[in-house]
Amino acid sequence: MARHIETPTYKYMSYGAGVQSTAMLGMSALGLYNVPRVDLAIFSDTQREPQWVYDTMTHMQEWLKPHGIKLITATAGDIGQKIFDRIDGKVKSAPAIPAFVKNADGTTGILRRHCTRDYKIRPIERALREFMGYGPRKQKKDETAWGLIGISIDEVERMKDNPTPWIENKFPLIDARINREDCVRIIEEMGLPRPLKSSCYFCPYHSNHYWRSMQNEFPEEFQKCIDFDERIRNMKNAGVEGQVFLHPSCVPLSEADFTGKKNDIDGQFDMFPDMFKNDCEGMCGV
Repeated sequence: MARHIETPTYKYMSYGAGVQSTAMLGMSALGLYNVPRVDLAIFSDTQREPQWVYDTMTHMQEWLKPHGIKLITATAGDIGQKIFDRIDGKVKSAPAIPAFVKNADGTTGILRRHCTRDYKIRPIERALREFMGYGPRKQKKDETAWGLIGISIDEVERMKDNPTPWIENKFPLIDARINREDCVRIIEEMGLPRPLKSSCYFCPYHSNHYWRSMQNEFPEEFQKCIDFDERIRNMKNAGVEGQVFLHPSCVPLSEADFTGKKNDIDGQFDMFPDMFKNDCEGMCGV
């Protein structure tokens, strides 16, 4: 059972630079909807975010200055380069992303993932520890924290307890029964530009709508995705025997059909919705 922390020593926010977390950060700064005022907001940079995420970060850092909330960046390094190094046999381990696999017999599957844990959760906790003034393991027994996460009421199934015993995850948007469209409205009312989805640009959890929008509106970012998709095709050094793809149809991203029509070998996929509700830690896409 999760620990209930009545009066935390610190309050921080896991900031993703997407719609929900931007709305929640603004609410925290302005004291809206009973969102607790945080001592610190932390963005964990995988170094493979689309440019619009970094633009949102820069804007919010400036916007927050008169409100007295510091927004900082934490990172575990370049997730994409680490994957490439594993493919090239330069390192023995690499972050696992939920890419799709096409086996020699025509069957398909999805890889086990732990990228959110390694490149979002752990860097944020390290940054929090540094902010609190102690190292990776040392901690004062009486110090606790609330970690605010921007999951809205329409994604309530993504709520998860924090495994760190002195941190309690809090979900102010759910407490206020605020959905994603409410967040868009609140962002506009605060005079902030509307953010786009926050996630690694190559994330296999993206919907057909996302891929189509990136292809049409952000061709340079989409080319990065095509290049990444081609680069991960052979992952034998990472223990994967089949061919690896970013799109569920298991065809190269440059050839994938984003209209929702069937284009895979078995016809088993018809629509490819946003899969971020499968993000078991609830930290991506917000």
